Amino acid sequence: VSTQSTWGTQIFAGHDSDLVFLNSLLDVAWEAPPFRANATVPGSMLRFDRTGDDIAVTYHYISDYTIGASSLRSSPAVFGGTATNVISLADFEARAVASMRPDCTNVYTPKAADLYV
Repeated sequence: VSTQSTWGTQIFAGHDSDLVFLNSLLDVAWEAPPFRANATVPGSMLRFDRTGDDIAVTYHYISDYTIGASSLRSSPAVFGGTATNVISLADFEARAVASMRPDCTNVYTPKAADLYV
């Protein structure tokens, strides 16, 4: 999540293991009935919405594969130590930094061409 609000919408794709990683990195959890808590079902995603200096996270998933996309559901992804799916950008960044090893990360610096893809 960028601290520069002029970048607009950014979409990142991943796999179920990436959802598990974000679950651990950010201490965020979700319910996904009829599946177990923190399920990473096919086609599911975490959506991060930034409004001002707040970050809201929602888990989206298909609840019934026999009827497909018409069973798309969402559930708030609640941050550990809170009772909500909304935290400040500063808290979000602190959670991420506290769980990272700097020697295992790359710094992403967007270039102008990245903004218009």
